[in-house]
Amino acid sequence: MGKKDYYEILGLAKTATEDEIKKAYRQIAMKYHPDKNPDNSEAEEKFKEAAEAYEVLSNPDKKNNYDRFGNEKSSDFLSEFMKRSGFGGQKIRRGQDMTLTIKLTLEEIFTGTNKKFKYNRHKTCTPCVGTGGTDKITCRNCNGSGATTEVLNTPVGQFVTNTTCHVCNGEGTTIKNKCTTCNGNGTVLGEELIDVTIPSGVMDGMAFIMREKGHGIMNGTYGDLIIKIMEASHPRFIRNGNDIRTKLELTYSQMVLGDKVEISTIEDGLIRVTIEKYTNIGEVLRIQNKGLKQLNNEGIRGDMLVEITLKMKNNMSEEEIKLIEDLKKFD
Repeated sequence: MGKKDYYEILGLAKTATEDEIKKAYRQIAMKYHPDKNPDNSEAEEKFKEAAEAYEVLSNPDKKNNYDRFGNEKSSDFLSEFMKRSGFGGQKIRRGQDMTLTIKLTLEEIFTGTNKKFKYNRHKTCTPCVGTGGTDKITCRNCNGSGATTEVLNTPVGQFVTNTTCHVCNGEGTTIKNKCTTCNGNGTVLGEELIDVTIPSGVMDGMAFIMREKGHGIMNGTYGDLIIKIMEASHPRFIRNGNDIRTKLELTYSQMVLGDKVEISTIEDGLIRVTIEKYTNIGEVLRIQNKGLKQLNNEGIRGDMLVEITLKMKNNMSEEEIKLIEDLKKFD
């Protein structure tokens, strides 16, 4: 099922004047503006439909073509015909993407976390509702085509290139009366507050996309916000996939005779571990299900790998040194 007629979207008759078209669009755009209706997909769709209708009906050439064919289906057919015939087609303009890096501790990666951030982005200008102003006129630089042609003469012949018009940015029209708030740009730099939910188990370098949270652009859609994860170094643990490695210092007697010791975990708790007799330096104890949670499946966890090291005293008494010397005969 196709979209409604452009006049129907704006609630206008086909005899509507230029001023009536502007007024109708402004009322609808203000009512359904994304900034006033966050997370409302229905309002967002109505806003986009109104912007699309205004973009056509406010342009004399486009409006004339649209009126000649009488309905959107015919207009779509003409557009498709022009694309297939090599005349090109209008692309939906899209604002620039933005990147935000979030630094997380291993504890935050283990539990998952929620963070709020403020950042600045180009947002739709409220006074002109993103139109940039009033009274569109045909661009003099490209004569309304939206593109300029450059002919380059070379020893092997002429090369003709078409580039987007830098004056109207491919729109084919310029604005006579620019909005004083945005100076005709259709967007203004404003502060944005976002709530970012990070699931447990994310990896360093992983990226998430928040749709249409990037920069806005006149007569187009918002770009995306790319959230990149940076893992902070940890004083006790080193990550290896979903496993975490740590070191445990033991005395010589503990390694020879065995012992029961407590080790800190990523949950910031303690677990009791049995040290077997004759444990060697460099041995690794694997404690199952005490690592990090798997992304999108918290029921699966990695292991904690505990490397045994020798705890050496810096200063020893004469009695201690004598005992160690006595042990040399057993080497």
